Amino acid sequence: MARIIVIERGPGGLWAAHDSAGLIGGVFTERRAAVTFATFQPDHPTVLLRAGGAGPAGAKGRAAAAPFPSTRF
Repeated sequence: MARIIVIERGPGGLWAAHDSAGLIGGVFTERRAAVTFATFQPDHPTVLLRAGGAGPAGAKGRAAAAPFPSTRF
């Protein structure tokens, strides 16, 4: 079964990468670091980059992202 790693931006501006099973993951200050982490995992997982999250101050029309689940890290 193919593994999926999700990369998303949290309300504090940090990027998180985690798999759906909660076995691997990390929190990063830059999106590039999260993508690098995800792409170099064994078994060549599918990487899903979620848009949205806490954009720049004053960004309208964007819903705030939910906090990262603490059980995944």
